[in-house]
Amino acid sequence: MASFVLTGVLAIVGAAGIRRALTGTVEGHWVSRLVGVFGASFLLVAVFTADAGAGFPAGTPEAPAPSLSWHGALHMLSATAGFLALCAAFLMLARHFAARRRRGWALGSRLVPLGILVGFAASSATVLAFTAGAALGLLWLTAVTARLATALPPAQN
Repeated sequence: MASFVLTGVLAIVGAAGIRRALTGTVEGHWVSRLVGVFGASFLLVAVFTADAGAGFPAGTPEAPAPSLSWHGALHMLSATAGFLALCAAFLMLARHFAARRRRGWALGSRLVPLGILVGFAASSATVLAFTAGAALGLLWLTAVTARLATALPPAQN
């Protein structure tokens, strides 16, 4: 739970930095809000715990959970909404990077949402697919946030 809270808070703080980095652009308006939704979803995921099953957490049998609890359903709904918001943010960032002729960053921002969605779709077969999709999204968010931070002018004292 602590890692979900920490990730959520860091994503929300990152959203504020993204807004600053993209000030005055349509992308800055939307990307910061979408990343903020992603961060908030992690806070909800921390509150509503996932049901054990399909090998999660470690040591749990590979069999699917017998039924979905209300907190497990809210966990999944929160995570789904958050990762869809993150995918939308990446697609907006692709537009930003393409307009600035950052082709590699634009391509990555278009492909990563596909990887996230494929990972989530394949999660019914293996938890590892879900983990890979989620990790890809978090890694790309870290990379683009760092990229945008390097483009910021130095802070005025």
